[in-house]
Amino acid sequence: MHEMRYVLVRCCALLLGSAAVWAGLHQAAEPYRTTVQFRHARPCPSNSPAETSACVGRENGRVADKYTVTHTSGDSDDTTTHTSYYLRVERGSGRTAKYEVSSGLHGAARRGSRAGLEVWRGQVVGITVRGSRDRLTPDAADDLLFNWWCSWIGAGVALWSVLGSGRPRGLFGPLGSRAGAWVWLGLCTALPASRIAAHGTAGWGILGWSAVWLLGAAVSVGAVVAFREEADGTAGGRWFARRSRRRMRARPGAG
Repeated sequence: MHEMRYVLVRCCALLLGSAAVWAGLHQAAEPYRTTVQFRHARPCPSNSPAETSACVGRENGRVADKYTVTHTSGDSDDTTTHTSYYLRVERGSGRTAKYEVSSGLHGAARRGSRAGLEVWRGQVVGITVRGSRDRLTPDAADDLLFNWWCSWIGAGVALWSVLGSGRPRGLFGPLGSRAGAWVWLGLCTALPASRIAAHGTAGWGILGWSAVWLLGAAVSVGAVVAFREEADGTAGGRWFARRSRRRMRARPGAG
């Protein structure tokens, strides 16, 4: 009876995972085409309207405000701090919008500084202030990232349905480490892929993005190993160990 239930769980997981893969790839088709069009866009002639042109136009703006947001995670013994930098820019039409920028551009900007804006189909895709320039990605690249990430998660569920036992602990792992590591590795895979689709290999380059992926993979594997070791020291971990030993003894010829 239990084995039948596990088979049913695996079948349902295969259907859900496959549906997520198909839906993510299908929804990514249009953002991918738009992102590639942006990558190949050329500068507009001087008299082209920046709001509607498929080329990259230029527009004058002004830095209305600048600020930072600091995120702190961890506990009192191990604290990690990350600072995000933002500019609020007033465009030529009078509209204002905030943009996350690099620390270099944030440091160069002053309230009231002139901002040179690069505009593609109405979206700001570049900001230059006092000689410091940041490239921004269009919304389509973020949509592409999200859809590819959903497909990655679905692929993980489908793989577990084929290779796993049908037991939830096999999908999530000790303290959810296995599922969390797969989701994190998917983000570290989809993010470089979407940025390369938008900007090519300029900037970070293949080596830079490869380093990001390898770092993400190392963190994922390290998390699975660390949580597994932690679980082995708990009652749940000892229960898993006892089950494994009983299975070994039950095998013919096992020592």
